[in-house]
Amino acid sequence: MTNDTTSVPFARVTAACTVNDVLVRYPATAPIFHELGLDTCCRANSTLHDAAAFARTDLRILLSMLEASARESFAGTGHAGSR
Repeated sequence: MTNDTTSVPFARVTAACTVNDVLVRYPATAPIFHELGLDTCCRANSTLHDAAAFARTDLRILLSMLEASARESFAGTGHAGSR
């Protein structure tokens, strides 16, 4: 198994993604989860929709912040066509 991520396409962050999926793919999003009070341990297998509801966090704001951070970190890895 190689760690070559140059051919990995950008994956959008949607309400159906799990907390863990987002953290694994875009580790730079971790501070956002913590800032908004979302549990990244016990709720790791929850969808973002469910995690946001549980934390009483606006899903649209969560998705917007995560998507922006994911795109920024993805672009920072040298992937072409990330925007």
